[in-house]
Parts: sequence; structure tokens; C-alpha cells
Amino acid sequence: MEKIINILNTNNYSINLKSDYNNKSKINSYYPTFNNMRLLDKVLLSIDNKTNGSIILSGAYGTGKSYFTALLLSILSSKLKLSDYSNLIEKSKKVYGIEESLKNHIDKKYLIVFIDESMDNFSEGVFSGIRKALKAENINIKISSKIDIIQEKLEYWKENHLNIYIQFEEELTKLDFFKELKYKTKKTEDIFSKVYSDIFAGEEYSYRGQIKNLKNLLEDVENGVKEKGFSGVFYVFDEFGRYLETNIDNLDVKEIQDMAEYCNLQNNSNLFMITHKDIFQYTRKLKNNVEKDEWEKVSGRFLKEHLILEKDSILKILKNIIQKNNYEDYRENNLNIKTKELLLENILEHQNTLELTKDFFPLDYITATMLPDLSQKLAQNERTLFAFICSDEWRGLKSIISDKKNRKDFITLDYLYDYFERELKQLPVDSKEYKIYLSSQDILSKIPTAEEFYIKVIKTIAIIYVNNNLSEIKPDTDTLRYIFNKELLDLSYLEEKKLIVFKKYQNQYALLEDVNLNIEKLVEEYCETKVGRFDYVERLEQELNRGVYYPLKYNDLNKINRYFGQYFVDISNLEKLEKIKQNKNEDGRLIYFTNIEGNSNYCEVLKELKENKDFIFIGSKENRLDIYQELKELEAIDFIKKEDKNYLLKDSFRIELEIYQREIKENITKKLLKYFSEKINLLEITHEYLEVKYPKYLGVNYELINKRNISVPMKKARYEILKKLDQNIELKEDYFKDTKAESSVARVLLYNTGIYYKDLENENYKKFKNLMDEISEDIKKEKQTFEKLYMNYCSNLGKYGLREGVFTFLLGLIYLENKDDLALSLEDGNIEIDFTLDLLDIIEKNPEKYSLSHYKIVEKEIRYMQDLEILLKNYINTKDLKIYNRVLEGLKNFLLNQPRYVGNIYLSKVKGLNKIFRNIFTINNSREFILEDLLKIYKSKNYKDVTINLEKEIIELEEWKLNFINTLEKTSVEILSENKFDNLKDYLKKIDEKNTSNEIEQFIKSIKEKNKILILMDLTKKIKGFSYENWRTTEDLNEYKELLIKEVSKKIEEAKSINEELDMMEKMLSSKIQAVLKNMGFSLTQEQKKKVMTKILLEM
Repeated sequence: MEKIINILNTNNYSINLKSDYNNKSKINSYYPTFNNMRLLDKVLLSIDNKTNGSIILSGAYGTGKSYFTALLLSILSSKLKLSDYSNLIEKSKKVYGIEESLKNHIDKKYLIVFIDESMDNFSEGVFSGIRKALKAENINIKISSKIDIIQEKLEYWKENHLNIYIQFEEELTKLDFFKELKYKTKKTEDIFSKVYSDIFAGEEYSYRGQIKNLKNLLEDVENGVKEKGFSGVFYVFDEFGRYLETNIDNLDVKEIQDMAEYCNLQNNSNLFMITHKDIFQYTRKLKNNVEKDEWEKVSGRFLKEHLILEKDSILKILKNIIQKNNYEDYRENNLNIKTKELLLENILEHQNTLELTKDFFPLDYITATMLPDLSQKLAQNERTLFAFICSDEWRGLKSIISDKKNRKDFITLDYLYDYFERELKQLPVDSKEYKIYLSSQDILSKIPTAEEFYIKVIKTIAIIYVNNNLSEIKPDTDTLRYIFNKELLDLSYLEEKKLIVFKKYQNQYALLEDVNLNIEKLVEEYCETKVGRFDYVERLEQELNRGVYYPLKYNDLNKINRYFGQYFVDISNLEKLEKIKQNKNEDGRLIYFTNIEGNSNYCEVLKELKENKDFIFIGSKENRLDIYQELKELEAIDFIKKEDKNYLLKDSFRIELEIYQREIKENITKKLLKYFSEKINLLEITHEYLEVKYPKYLGVNYELINKRNISVPMKKARYEILKKLDQNIELKEDYFKDTKAESSVARVLLYNTGIYYKDLENENYKKFKNLMDEISEDIKKEKQTFEKLYMNYCSNLGKYGLREGVFTFLLGLIYLENKDDLALSLEDGNIEIDFTLDLLDIIEKNPEKYSLSHYKIVEKEIRYMQDLEILLKNYINTKDLKIYNRVLEGLKNFLLNQPRYVGNIYLSKVKGLNKIFRNIFTINNSREFILEDLLKIYKSKNYKDVTINLEKEIIELEEWKLNFINTLEKTSVEILSENKFDNLKDYLKKIDEKNTSNEIEQFIKSIKEKNKILILMDLTKKIKGFSYENWRTTEDLNEYKELLIKEVSKKIEEAKSINEELDMMEKMLSSKIQAVLKNMGFSLTQEQKKKVMTKILLEM
């Protein structure tokens, strides 16, 4: 093999940007592709025209960013002649010629400045890079950074003021200043500033006049190098992404922004950064959102260019790098190559396998195809696919070809496994790829080293799964036969030892990580022992729910977001169609009609079902959908998840089971695609269906309001608009033109529709007026539940199919137009409540709880209720909008606030009020009660008669109540005054004049300031235990009289006993007690003396 293979010397695989950009050999070894040559041309043109002076070049590892940049710098530095690029120019002609760009730039010369990534401080990195570049070109421009100034200051003190230097050195050493100075970190400045301030009594060190800011520095350098014959300055930051990853917390974002902005100006400075991704993607580790925003602004200052791995281009490069000598003669005498070509035909149909085999030889086609992907995934920096092809590394292509022991004609995937093993070992331990590698190593340890073929098989299967591009390369039988060049592939050895398993649904081999973990066998056991008859269509719905279908053509034309529910229905269970119909919100339903058990009448039934206009049926020309066994296995998996503890306890078990479940579902999906393969234009079918189903639909071009469930801000906007209309606030043109949410909704629903101005010239207004008239007529015909209204106008049962967001707004408009004639009630109790705008959101959410009625109240009814309101005004507290609600409340308050004795003694005498009182708690509809029931109660057809009779009864009741109070007053006073007075006024005047010890009189004296009603209430409560308002019958009055007489008589007897003349002994006792009390003087208060006397009396 070594004799016929020649690897071209290309350095695409390894580049050191700083040292190699002027290496003629390496630059000419660059292999151009269309995209990177076009990008080179674009960047050179951008530098010439100064359209973008700050550029970020990003790309994954191995995409050639550094090599591309080296070529760019080589051209800009002009160290090479045009003739030095001859090889590159010739190669580029085949893809994208760059000779003209090279000619335009070859006489221009840019100072190349590599920003020093070793500096934590960005500006210090720029200073350091500039110094090194100027030194390399022997250009003398005086520039100083803060650290330079600090060093110069210390040197000056050391030479001229040794005492100061020694003092500084001692303090600086304590704070590790000289260690930080070595790496020129930002901490160097902080330490020096602190020590300077400490030594010089708080004085801050100033750099003023000694250092330029970054922009001024860049300008001075540019002007300085121009004087030396340079066209400008090109700043390069290699591995800027890595610099950000480790240093972003410490960087001053303003410095980078300033430099990018400066280089974007019309000058001759350019900034070129190399990263793996965009700048803002490195900011995820930042916790401060403000800092993230600043970095995103910086990102916007750069032109973004991205290098990608162009697989086709890479394969072309490989084909050209691997040169063949006398290949045709070698092939003619080599049966293995011809066999390989034939086996490749089983994988690649209608392709020239002879040519493909020759292109990549000695790599076989699969190895060549996977190499770029695998290199991209695993390789870091120098370990690219070019390293495998061109380097002299052990296990690389050159090493394999030159190995005398190697007798193989083709380099296969197992060689890539060996080459990239170092990278496999370094993968994150929790990655899927690393776990595959570990499994393969475990399996390899169980195979004797003599079994070379089986070792290669395991490595091959493992590397295919590591690559994880199974849609292109998967370990099926045909692929493995091709790789190992065997027409008959026998892997029974590995299967019997339970090292690999064949996955029937994916039709490919896999490594068996756990010998005890045979998921397929476990599922089969559950199918036999656990799964009986089951609803296979329900299982199909659960596993492969199709979600909703959006009819894009109809939606776009009608400015609405309608959707179809998608369902599987089998011929064996047509009853399911009725259940599907229960969902009233879906605008339509797509039914995928299956025949899982192979019913012979399938086509006839499908034809008949298509007559049903409630659904769109999608069927098949095939008679049977053979997925029963797969669905049974999915049912078994559901049992396993519920019953097998391993599913919860073992990650490997759970992962394998879910992978197997996914494989079954993928297999079902393939069968479904084949079964429903007949081409139908769903866009047109659904458009026509919806046009017929909703012929009256009126479109509103604002999705935020024209939907079923609008957001809280939209609800607020809707409410505020209706509120303004209710308050008769004029809506001017500026209001409709405003950009706020409320104005946007108003513009769409009021202005564009013509509703606000009632513009009869507006065709849209005519349609919406007809719609609102239709809704109003429905309400006027009979009492309507809001649920029924929403069903008729918003669900799939009606011809409008409006969205609730708009319909609720229209209901609000109808309410404002008819507020005096509409009555809102709770559906469950028929209880009327106020219909206010803020209820609309609640009604929209729960329409089944509310009903709406329309009542047209005529003038005479209004006058009648106004008369009642005047009659009952003292008892009305509510501010209800409806007059009949206010009247009923007044009537209720009048009756329910009457004392108990009124209801028990007098109410039965006023028949009308008595009937009202008996029914007071069962009145649900106040309007009906006032306008209809009161007429029946008073047996009249005349509203005026009702008012007169009600007023008469109220007056009678009040008179009886007054008479009762007067009788109670007269009776009480006569008893208390022993018939001397008959009214409280005279009696109170009398007892106020005398000094009494009578307890009853003293009590009355204590309440004499109250009015008559309250005095009688307190007196009756004291005598009887509860006030007269709670008396039930006239017997309570008689009982009260008896108790009062008894109480008064008792007090009179006690008074008489006290006023009798004392005998001699009694006088002596009285005299002694008075003397003792007098002798106590002020040592005891009067209250304390009384307390003692009371205690003595109680103990006697």
C-alpha cells in the first residue's frame, strides 16, 4: 500500500499563528475552499473600503480559524512577494480565485499587533502587543502604560531617593507586588496605589500627563507607523474566546468597546478577534444583567464572520491530499477492492461506487465520511482530521500505511477508534459518548486478543454511536458487511456472549452494556403475561399524539388563529367520534382513520364517513395498518414503568427502556407515514372546510385580542375602553393613533370597524351592526344563559366562530346600549345581580353560571316604580342601578326592621304587607315581583291602586305601632307615679325635683336624657328581661304591668320600713356606728366605709 499512496505535505492540521504567518511553505500548503476564500476576499475588501474595522471570526475547533488568520496576516504584513503565493493561487482557482485581491494588497503593509493574552487587563494587553510589534519592526514610538510608569518611578527612587525606595520595597513585598508585577496584572496598580497612599499620608498617586487613554494611544501608534511607511495597524487577538472564559469578570468592557468603536472609524486601524462563539455567549457566567447588557452592546460593534466545517469541501481536500500512484493497476489485481465496491452499492444507490472507492483509498468510504464529523466532535486544536491524514503521529494514516505488519487494504472505523482514544478518555464522565467508550472497553476486556475481527466490530459499533449521526451512518448489517468487506457477516459469537444485541425496530446492532439488561426480552414477557385486550387506539393517541393543526392559508386570509384537533379513530371504535365532538372549542377536527385489525369494509366505511361534515377524514388506500404488535409492546412498557422497581432505581434500566420505547414509536411513525401516504393538500382542504363552516365570521386583525384566552393586559385594555364609552368620554383621533395596548385594541375594535362613529358608509360597520343586532335579538327572544350565547357565537356549533376576546367586547357594547333593559342573574338560583362592566371577565371565564334577560320597561312602569321609591325612600340604602332592585330593598328593610310585636300583633291586619312579609325570602326576580306579583297581592290591574293600597297599609301599621307605644307609656307612668301622671314628660319633671332613694326612680333618673322610645325600651328590659320590641303578644304587656306593679309596691314597703321611728336601743346602735365611722376620718373613703357596712349587713 505504501508504494501507491502519497500524502501531500499540507500543514492544515497545525499552525502557530504568531510564528507561521510569514512561513512561505506553510502558507502555500493552505488548502482553499470556496467559503474560506470568499471570506478572505470579503475581509480584504472590508479593510480596503473600511466598511467594518472590527471583526470577530468564530468557529468550532478544527475549522481552521488560526490557519485562515495566518494567511490573512501574511497578505497584510506584505513580507512575502506575489510569486510566493503561486501554489495557493493555483489551488484557489479551482474554487474561488483570489489573485486579484492579492495583487491589490501585496504592496500595502500593515503593522501586525498581537494583543497580549497573558495580561488580565485588556488595555495592558494592547500596550504590551504594541511594544512588541514596534520593537520587532525597530520603530521608536514612546508609549507608556500605568505599569511602565510605576516601574520607572520605582527605578527613579532607587537611583535618586534610596530611603523612599527601601520603604516602598518593604511594604510592596508584603503585598506580593513583585509577583503581580511579573505578570503585569491589574492588581499591580492597586497595590502600588495603596502603598503610595499609606506612605504619603493619604495622597493618591496620579498618572495625569504621563499616560494616554486607549483611543489616543491607538491614534498615536497609527500616525507613527504611517511615517515609517506602513498603511495602517492590524490588531489581532488569537483565542479571545478562551481569554473571555477565564477573565470576563475582571475585564473593563468599556476598553474593548472603545477600541472596537475606534477601529470602526474612517482610519487605518483594524481589530480582528478569534473566538469559538459570539461574545455575548460568553456572558452567561455573569450574574449582573447590566454587565450582560454592556457586553451585548460590545458584541454589536463587531462584524461577525463564522467559519464552518464544510464537509463536502473537506472531503474534496482529503481526496486531493491522498494521492494514488498506479491505482488502476493495483485495483485490477485486488479482489478485496472490487468486493468493497460491490458492497458499497448496497448502501449508496445510484452512485459511482468505483469512483468513490478510488477517491478516498486507502480510507473506505464510511471512514472518510465520518472522519470530518468525528474530528469536529472530539478533536481539540492540533488533533484535527488533517493531523490524522498528514501528521507522522502513531495511529495516524501515515503510520498505518508505513506499518509493515499491516496487511489490510482499507483503513476502517476501528482505526479511528484507536486514533481518537486519547480524546475519548478525556470526555466529560457524564457524557453519553464517554459512557459508550467505557462500555466498549468493558466489552473488549471480555474478548480474547486472538479474536481480532470481533475486537474490530466492537470498536466500529462504538465509534459509530460516539459519532451519533445514525441517519447517515448506522451499524446495520449492510454497513458492517461493507466495513469488514464480508458478503456474509456472522456476529453470533458476540450475540451469544451477550456483548451486542440486534435492535429489531432500528434494524441495527448495539453494544449490550449490561448482560442482565435485555429490554426486548423483558417487554416480550410482559406482552405475554400482563397485556390482554387493550384500547390500542388510545395507546396510539397517548404515544403519538398529533397535537393541533393550524390551517395557515385560512388563518392568514382571515386574520385569525384557528386550529384543528387531530385524532386517530379506528374502524373498530367509531363511537369515539361522538366523544371527539364534545370539544366545542376546536374549529375543526382531522380524523386519521385507521384499520389496525384489517377490517375488509374499511374503504366503504371511509367513503360513508366522509359525508359527515363535522370532520375531515384522512384515510388510506391500504387495507391494514400493521402496528398492533408495536402498540402492544408500548402497553407492556407502560406496565413495566408502573410495576418494575428497576425503572425507578436503575438509571441504565430506565434509559434503555425509554430508548426502546422511542425506537418502537419511530417504527410506528414510519408505518403511519406509509399508510397515510396519499398526497392531499391540507391547506386547501382546511381552507375550504372553514369557509363553509363559518360563513358569517368577521375578522379582526389583532391576534392579541382575537383569541380565546386573552392576557390580563388585554382584558384591562378592553375594560378601560368600555368604561370610557360608559362615561361618555370622547375618544379623539390621537387616542386611536396611540401605540399603547388600549389604543391598539380601540383602533381595531372601534375605529377600523366603524363602530365608534356608527359609520354607515363602512361595510365593516354594517356587518358588525348586523352581528350585534342578531345577538340582541337572541337575548330579547328569551332568557339566555351566557354559556348558550358563547356556544352560538364562539364555538364550532355556530356559523360565526368568533373568539371570546372579541365577542365579550361586543357583549359589553350591547350592555351599554341596553343597560336599563338587561337583567343579569345567577343561573343556579335565578337571583338577579347588577350587570356591571367589571363582571364581563368573570362571565367570560364561567359563562355557565350566569343568565341574561331583556325587559323593556314602559313609561307607566317607570312612573309606578318611582312612586314606590318615594314612598319607601327612608328605607332604601343601596345605590343599585336598577330602580326595581332599590324598591324591593326598601320594602324588605321596612318589613324586616319592624319590632317583633308588630309582626305578631298587627301585621295580619294589613293583608297586603302580610303576604309580602311571608314571601320576602323567596323573591328572586325583583323586577317580576314589583311589576307583576304586587298586582296579584293587591288584586289589582292598576299600578296606582297598588301604590295607594301599599301606602295606606304602611300608614295603618305605623299608627298601630304609635298607639302601642303611647299605651305602654301611659300604663308605665301611671304605675310608677301611683296615678299622679299619665305621660313621661310630667313624671320625669317631678322625680327630677325630689331626692329619692327609690331604685326604680333612680334608674329612670339615669336614663331620663334619652328619648321616649329608648326609655321605654330600657325600662321594659329591666322589668321583663327583654325590651318591648321583642314582645310577641298582648300578654307580654299584661305581664309587664304586673311585674312593674309588684316592683313598685315592694320598694314602697321598704321605704316605709326605713322611715319608721327608731327605739332606744336602735338609736344607741346607730349613734355608735356613726361615731366609729366619723372617728375613721379620711383614713377610709366614703366608698370603703359603705363597702364595710354592706359586708356586715350581708353577713347578718
